[in-house]
Amino acid sequence: MPVWRPLFLWPARVYADARAASFNTGGISWDSYAEGLERAQVEGKPIYMLVHATWCPTCRAFRSVFFERRVEALS
Repeated sequence: MPVWRPLFLWPARVYADARAASFNTGGISWDSYAEGLERAQVEGKPIYMLVHATWCPTCRAFRSVFFERRVEALS
């Protein structure tokens, strides 16, 4: 009887920041994870962690949200 093992697929490329993935860098100041955590603690604010896949159609569609004025204002 064959033994089934789980298959793990890893992304071909991991971006360290939103700039490389075409998110709104003109209207939103993106920080690295470490910088964001430190800034959130100092300012007493929550963080938003963006995790996406460049091949995912839902993730691609979600990018447009970051170009909305109300989202820029909240950032």
